[in-house]
Amino acid sequence: EDFHWADSGSLVFLRHLIRWTREASLCIVVTYTEDRPMRSEVSDELSNFQREFPTTQIRLAGLAEEHVRRFVHAWTHNTAPPWLTELVIKTTEGNPLFIGEMLAHFDERVRMARTGTLVDLSPTGIGVPERIRQLIRRRLEHLSSGSRSILTLGSVIGKDFDLQLVEAVANLPEDEVLDRIEEAVAARLLAEMPWPPGRFSFTHALIRETIYSDVLGARRVRLHRRIGEALERLGPLAKVSLGQLAYHLTQAASSHAPEKAVDYCIRAGDDALARLALEDAARFYGMGFQALDLLPPGSPADDKRYDLHVKRGLCLSQAGQWGLAKPEFELALKLLDPSEKVKRCELLVNLAEASFWAMDASALRRCATDAELLANQIGRDDLWASARAWTASAQVADGDVVGGLETDRQTLARSGGIHSFGLARVPLTLYWAGRSCEAVGHGVQAVEQARRSGHAAFLLYALQHLGIALSGAGRYEDALCAFDEARTLGRNCGALPLLARAISMSTAPLLSLGDFEGAAQRAMEARALAHRVSFQPPAVSAGIDLLLIYARRHEPQRAEPLLGELEAAVQQASGWHAWKWRIRLSQARAELASAGGNWIDSIRFAGNVIEQSEARSRPKYHALGLATRARARGQLAMREAVDDARAALAVARRLADPAVLLECLGVSLELDGNSDALIEWEQTVKSTYAGLTQERLRQTFLASLPLKVVFT
Repeated sequence: EDFHWADSGSLVFLRHLIRWTREASLCIVVTYTEDRPMRSEVSDELSNFQREFPTTQIRLAGLAEEHVRRFVHAWTHNTAPPWLTELVIKTTEGNPLFIGEMLAHFDERVRMARTGTLVDLSPTGIGVPERIRQLIRRRLEHLSSGSRSILTLGSVIGKDFDLQLVEAVANLPEDEVLDRIEEAVAARLLAEMPWPPGRFSFTHALIRETIYSDVLGARRVRLHRRIGEALERLGPLAKVSLGQLAYHLTQAASSHAPEKAVDYCIRAGDDALARLALEDAARFYGMGFQALDLLPPGSPADDKRYDLHVKRGLCLSQAGQWGLAKPEFELALKLLDPSEKVKRCELLVNLAEASFWAMDASALRRCATDAELLANQIGRDDLWASARAWTASAQVADGDVVGGLETDRQTLARSGGIHSFGLARVPLTLYWAGRSCEAVGHGVQAVEQARRSGHAAFLLYALQHLGIALSGAGRYEDALCAFDEARTLGRNCGALPLLARAISMSTAPLLSLGDFEGAAQRAMEARALAHRVSFQPPAVSAGIDLLLIYARRHEPQRAEPLLGELEAAVQQASGWHAWKWRIRLSQARAELASAGGNWIDSIRFAGNVIEQSEARSRPKYHALGLATRARARGQLAMREAVDDARAALAVARRLADPAVLLECLGVSLELDGNSDALIEWEQTVKSTYAGLTQERLRQTFLASLPLKVVFT
């Protein structure tokens, strides 16, 4: 243990032990760290061992991200807030000692809070545990004062820094700066980055954080100012980012030019938004308030404050952080002059959207109604259409699918098509109503308009609904392409809640083709991401998909661990998720009961599906519920089985969904077989097969069928 600190006696003992146990079945483990100075005698002995004896060198890296998650969940008994897990991953970089210390530090602060002590338990208030600080400070003690001064400057610059910038701020010759940096590199506190040349990074984020926090506040402000001024001088030659300038000038704004800091924050946010770096843009806009608070109150400052709230709210909304976006819009609304009716209407539409995703139905209706009235007053049909879209969303939330579609029809007739984020929901509602071919047409229009708008969340939302509409129309490969584009866009722009939703919805074409393995992988991926970002809808929807997969693979026993979680979520749900999840969960329970041979339970759950889907105008689940009940009644030799099978087939034939039609035809053949049904079944199989070009999907589809089909 700690071979780097071995004295002469320990070296002699180790050499003796190795030589005298040469023939024994013995594994000797020697541990040392490369970031501690090693005496030449120890270093020489280590080299001798490696030459003289067979050795295996194992370099220990940090734990992988998934292993850190497990560590945190085990430590906290699965009670850790999502932000804590992400903070531990980011700050510890997988170092097990640091992970344990960070979690113990958090536990201690929680205990203090419970005793009434005022403690900041936010992600920015946790800080670095004192034990880690002490370990890092002991390593710094071995450095010269010159090297420590460079590390101090580097810590103020950031996790990474350029030699050119350090030279400009330190005002020292290049060789002297390099000598000081080389000393820190030798101590494993800094590492030279492979590209570009002359760029260095702290070997661990907590090293930088510890050094930075030990700098006096007044000195930090001065250093940030000098760094900002140096960056402005270096300008384009050093490829200085607007974000760097915004950060350093904001940190120095208490002593110098807060107006300049605000302007750079706005420019940095606009630049990040143009690159679809939504969270970065929101961060820069938020940073602007820090400098804006230093300006005297008045019209110019108030105008900039309004702009920052609106810009930040829009970025957060696009990134799927609607809970944070809503207060930004509310604050902007309070700053607005009553005469600014257009801006007020725009904010009300934005608030309706945020309320929709926050599942605040009363706020959704109130904001949508107010926006609609105001849009009519000012003659803005585009804002009127957006407001009406959220009114229809409120109707659908109550389970009135037909009423919502009628509102959408009137809105589209006046507005001339889908031109906004809110109306991009129309294809999804049409799909629910069993009008998939019509949904595809509107979905294509929504995607085209979203591309022209440059609005990332609009496009991501539209692609999901085009994908589900294409799947409902039997265009499965086209659906997968739409979902794949949505996944790529979601990852690129960082809209993780909407990304989780897209991944969850992308199981639909795979389920329809009988690709249960592929569908299960996507469902589990969606659930993991949804839990990570605390966005419940995709976690529940994908969970229900897993129940359906287990039922259709005849593995009902695998569903038990999930059922309790999903039933609790459905019982607590509000808005449109409540009625939709109840239908789907009842269908999953009916199929699971059928897979387990529990025919009475299957009939009961399928009856719930039939009743709910008729009330909510969901013909797909009406057909599936009837088919499931028909099969269960058939197993019990009940006369009503054939009636159910025929009713299911009648509903399925009105849909454009070949997967639902095949399921209902299959049940009809089992119970009421005739040549016409068999011919229709074979024709549907062949047309579905012909629409597939990927051989894997073709073979998976054929393997899932209960009967073999001969292709001529």
